[in-house]
Amino acid sequence: MKRDPVGKYKLVGKTPVECPDIREWGRWFEYSNDQRIVGRTEVGDLTISTVFLGLDHNWAFGGPPLLFETMIFRGAKALNYQKRYSTWAEAEEGHAHAITLAERGELEISDDIERDLKTS
Repeated sequence: MKRDPVGKYKLVGKTPVECPDIREWGRWFEYSNDQRIVGRTEVGDLTISTVFLGLDHNWAFGGPPLLFETMIFRGAKALNYQKRYSTWAEAEEGHAHAITLAERGELEISDDIERDLKTS
């Protein structure tokens, strides 16, 4: 079976299920905000956010779909931390790891991002 170039998924519980019908996917995505949040945690002035993306972000088409993402923000600015996962369980584990990094101060921030943060 050929892989959909724009792999659309919805969650059934915590399990991603492919949803080839764009209208069905759009309706689900519009009304599923709370269901798509794996975790949101504040550590000092940082926010760790892990969400279900609803679209496959594995652009190389090799391996499983990448459907979840953890990012770290300071205010409205994203830091250079972004990890993607295939399952809810992997996303929960990744969220916990990002929290640990933030709590330990072990995040690497690039010079450009650090400059932007200092001027905001």
